[in-house]
Amino acid sequence: MLKLYKYMKKNQIPRHGWISDLAKLAGCTRQTVSKTMFENATGCKAELVRRLYRAKYINKNQ
Repeated sequence: MLKLYKYMKKNQIPRHGWISDLAKLAGCTRQTVSKTMFENATGCKAELVRRLYRAKYINKNQ
């Protein structure tokens, strides 16, 4: 998670609305996405949100 945070801070941050996009893709709420990305939440949905974030934003930019 620390690597992901450093990447977001150091490199390109996704455009406005990325939390809503991930919430729709994961089938969860915006609060779940926010807690996962900023407060390092744990659980099945949190892992799904992280996987979707990596697939959509990180792997695309490399």
